[in-house]
Amino acid sequence: MTLSTLFDLAPLSTLAVYLLFLVCLRLRRYTTVLSGRTDRLLLALGLSGVVVFDIGPAVIPLGALDLYGVFALILFFLLYIQVVFYLDSSFAQRIVVYNLSESDFGSIPAVPVPEWNGAAGKAPAEESAPAAVPEDPPAPHAAPEAPPTRLRRAGGALLFPPRGLTLSVEYSPRSRCAVLRVSGRRAPAGDWKALQKEVHACFAGRPQPPMTFRAILASAGVCFAIGFLIVCLHRCL
Repeated sequence: MTLSTLFDLAPLSTLAVYLLFLVCLRLRRYTTVLSGRTDRLLLALGLSGVVVFDIGPAVIPLGALDLYGVFALILFFLLYIQVVFYLDSSFAQRIVVYNLSESDFGSIPAVPVPEWNGAAGKAPAEESAPAAVPEDPPAPHAAPEAPPTRLRRAGGALLFPPRGLTLSVEYSPRSRCAVLRVSGRRAPAGDWKALQKEVHACFAGRPQPPMTFRAILASAGVCFAIGFLIVCLHRCL
């Protein structure tokens, strides 16, 4: 295999690894919680092959590329990652939960909407107290309950009363992926870290039903179609 062949395959290899990573997450029997920054960084690394090997030679001056060779591409890759981290601060704070079933939201206690006032900042003590949320007595021989959480449900949103934060929920039943975004102002660093720990403790590692054979074939077909389109586009360019 020649060096030119490796350079031809490099733009697709990183994207193929990223798609394989998503397939592995989908095939897991447990949920996986990632921060928004980690999720964006993984996507940026998946696209790095196309950016560095296809866009890089068109952006880097020819003199620098001829003089420094692969080191010029490495510097361009580091600049690309720096830009990704810089732009990450301008996006909304979010948490991504992969391989999550819709019924898992039902294990979070609900509160009446009028008891929550996001504009008032932190919730009063009686709102965040677990005793204020009525819970049904466990049925005999029922499945083990999820660990207690300070998160609460209000309509289609999740609340974190101890820090006065509201999370909008975007859930995709087909991919079983949930995106939790902080509504309104950006949360301070301390509140954001506390929220990430609470979401991770609540959702991470939850057992999920295994995928059916039909779902596995559908996932493989989608990945094959995406890969085929990428190869066709790459050859056209």
